[in-house]
Amino acid sequence: MSRYCLSVRLKCVFLTSFLLLCSTFVSALPVVTSQSLIAEQFNQPISAVITASGTVFVVDGANNRVVGREPSGRVFSFGEQQLSLPMGIALGGNQLIVADTGNHRLVEFNLTGKQIQIQVIELNSAPIPNSQFGPPREIDLLPPEPVDVVVQHDTLWWTDRRHHRVCATAIQTLKTNKCFGSYGMQDGQFQYPFQIAFDSSEYLAVADSLNAKIQLFNRLGDHVQNIGHFGVRPGELYRPNGIAYDDKDNVFVSDAYNGTVSIYHHGKFLRLLADQSGKPLRFNTPTGLSWSNNTLLVTATGENKIYQLRLVDGDLAPTPLPDTVDVTKQNCVICHLSWSSDYVPPANDDNEVPPVASNTMCYSCHHGVVNDSRNQIGIHGQHPTIHDPVDVRKKRLEGEREDKIADEFPLTAQKELICTSCHTPHTQKPSGDVLYP
Repeated sequence: MSRYCLSVRLKCVFLTSFLLLCSTFVSALPVVTSQSLIAEQFNQPISAVITASGTVFVVDGANNRVVGREPSGRVFSFGEQQLSLPMGIALGGNQLIVADTGNHRLVEFNLTGKQIQIQVIELNSAPIPNSQFGPPREIDLLPPEPVDVVVQHDTLWWTDRRHHRVCATAIQTLKTNKCFGSYGMQDGQFQYPFQIAFDSSEYLAVADSLNAKIQLFNRLGDHVQNIGHFGVRPGELYRPNGIAYDDKDNVFVSDAYNGTVSIYHHGKFLRLLADQSGKPLRFNTPTGLSWSNNTLLVTATGENKIYQLRLVDGDLAPTPLPDTVDVTKQNCVICHLSWSSDYVPPANDDNEVPPVASNTMCYSCHHGVVNDSRNQIGIHGQHPTIHDPVDVRKKRLEGEREDKIADEFPLTAQKELICTSCHTPHTQKPSGDVLYP
């Protein structure tokens, strides 16, 4: 063998070894070292942000307000007269921008000075998406339903639950310049996009709730990459909701059904968010996530609490990602969890209803990410009284109910009706405002 061939072979061996080393190297993983709770008589909070000074602002959804909590412990609120079932919140200098979902708009609260200044950002002029169903349907002509918002340079980026898209509104002109996305399962399409976040390279990550993945886009709206995939095992996503990047571009993704937070880096799953012992943390319907100064805010909507988690680099080993699950029945398994070949019933599941009929499954969509039933399902005021006036419903809940549930109805272990006794997502409404339009 010539000296030249030997040199080339050695270079190839070195390069191969280097690439293998790079592919297996993982930096220290973030772990939770301490946590504190914020619970200020919330009614199904959905998202939160923290300022550089440590003040936490919480979107208290069903109370139609924003609650602020300073490091000193002082608590204040605002927006009660302006907001209707708000979902998302973002910081932009001294401004808070709130996705005022029920009113189909964004609202800016200026925190400079003693009085909070309010500016409404109407979104009715947003471009109507091109319909894949031919001529525009009734739902295509309805105003958008913004569910999250982020500030990037001179632009407000927001997700539209109703039209399954992401839009960009110029801060200076308050005009919506572009929208991308439509209903569907292909790359660049969405099934109920929720939280969004930018990484350090200014790629936009979108939590695609019912497609069970994170989609990455450039500023032009071109699809770049998917993070995570559908499944029920650690490292897979079932009902992704919240998304946040830390300073090292680790991306945290909350799963509203499983109650966990997954950590990814450059598209690769690392492990579930855990404490220093390696025990994964679990929450009741974790929705919004927000990161600032080594602190991760987790909004646990089902608990009416905000978890303020302090993270440091730990020495936990990454968790191997399982093989990709068969997604041929994904549109069924997104609710019919027990139909998955990987589903393992809980040990104490003898007296419980199937997952598809559980309140946890229904609430994982009905807290606002797909449909907003927080004024009904979240306060146990659902069927058959949801059409009564609010004061009548509240009065009925003060004492023991006189109406009895027929023995033929399936009940939970707590002898309560399940949501699917009366409701099914397979119903087609004329408006198209259902799970499958």
